[in-house]
Amino acid sequence: MVEDSEREDFEEIIRNRGLDPNDFELLEERDALKKGEIHAIRGTVTIKRKSNGIEKRYRGGHGSTWPAEFDGDLNSGKFE
Repeated sequence: MVEDSEREDFEEIIRNRGLDPNDFELLEERDALKKGEIHAIRGTVTIKRKSNGIEKRYRGGHGSTWPAEFDGDLNSGKFE
């Protein structure tokens, strides 16, 4: 669900703040599909900062803006 370009953006956002990407864990969980259902891939992206245990969830998948939301949260100190 998380595309390579999103993962690269995620790591670059962290590095731009002078932080170590290895201090952050990114987990993805796809929403379950009902049999025969067709729709855009959606799910939840959970980012956890390992050094302090703070984590936040974002909507992920096609059309999501989770990297920008994470950037805003990191800027505003929500992971400190």
